[in-house]
Amino acid sequence: MNFSLLLLALCATASSALPRLHSKAIAPTVMVQANVQPAESALSLRGGFIEAELYKKIVCGAFGLYALQFLVTPEKLVTDHFDTTVTPSLKFWVRGTAVPTAVAVYGLMNLEGDAATKGCLALSAGVGLLYPWNAKFNLIGEGGGAPLKYPMHYVPEVLMAVLTVLGVGILAKN
Repeated sequence: MNFSLLLLALCATASSALPRLHSKAIAPTVMVQANVQPAESALSLRGGFIEAELYKKIVCGAFGLYALQFLVTPEKLVTDHFDTTVTPSLKFWVRGTAVPTAVAVYGLMNLEGDAATKGCLALSAGVGLLYPWNAKFNLIGEGGGAPLKYPMHYVPEVLMAVLTVLGVGILAKN
């Protein structure tokens, strides 16, 4: 019986120390109101926009792959993007484009800082204007000449747009 009274007293003491379920003691209270920051603050949490060095490597990687394709598979580049037949002279011109593209990549990889970013932006925007966007929108009056093949032609259209926007963003940040 003494043990039962002791157990009852402990339970009563413990239950009176606990907050009641309907009380405000267990409701969360707002201590600090969150500030809504612009997207720049959100980007700065993870280091900001991509770094200029990474942008340079992405651009050089993309154009390095194009240079390799120009050299090794010129007919594939033509037939993937245009509904046309490949002639020997067309293969000659496409294959010849491999050298200046590879040299541009080499030159950009040896530049640093803003000069590299500006060079990558100029290459991306220039190639975008003269090749995929001109073929699609006939920007300089000649277009691609042959009908475009989709969805494959979306690749250079989107790639050059993304590379151009990234370059503008990096230069605007600096």
